[in-house]
Amino acid sequence: MNRTTQTLVVTVIGAFVLKICLEGAHVRFVKDWMFWPLLVCGTFLLVVPLLLAWAQRRNQEEHHQHGVPAATWLMLAPVAVAFAISPPALGSYVAERSGGQTPQASGVMAPLLDEDPLPLTLGMFLSYADYDPDRSLADRRVLLEGFVSHREDGWSVSRITMSCCAADAYALTVQVHADGPRPARDTWVQVIGTWVEPDPAQDPLTVVQAVRAERVSEIAEPPQPYEY
Repeated sequence: MNRTTQTLVVTVIGAFVLKICLEGAHVRFVKDWMFWPLLVCGTFLLVVPLLLAWAQRRNQEEHHQHGVPAATWLMLAPVAVAFAISPPALGSYVAERSGGQTPQASGVMAPLLDEDPLPLTLGMFLSYADYDPDRSLADRRVLLEGFVSHREDGWSVSRITMSCCAADAYALTVQVHADGPRPARDTWVQVIGTWVEPDPAQDPLTVVQAVRAERVSEIAEPPQPYEY
């Protein structure tokens, strides 16, 4: 790979990093706090190769350098596709294949707020459902928001969470017992309902937490689709 090819490849990658930062699409791949590090890296990758290319052009004839090889354009094809079609956030495909997980409880479970319905993240709902010895969710109306993922026996409201980036992402899922046909995959919904307490005799490792829905409403995808 000659110097011209290196400059072109690095410049295009830098431009792509800046694009996803300025559009806010970086939150589909990494946590929001990484905006500024990515912005700085993207600017560096874009500006420095251009400065080097300008300096190189001044002595190009002396060193008899050639143009960009045809194979370089094939290397840039994936980046060009990403420019034209921004990849969506992780959704039902991951949720239906990861099986769903429950965040680990941290310390004492704090008392729930006195709201009706009670808005909870899926992570909070699952933590209280799995670990709260006082069964604070019993007979409480809760409000959950997420995208729809399908199950063999119905559907779930789901969210994706991650520790660092999309590479370590996993799904949080709560099965929804509701009347009527199940919504389409990746539809964002708001579910108001009550916790379906699992059978105490059931193996905890096989319990699937669920809500009995009294209302399901379609909503717009939030600016931050992941749950932290």
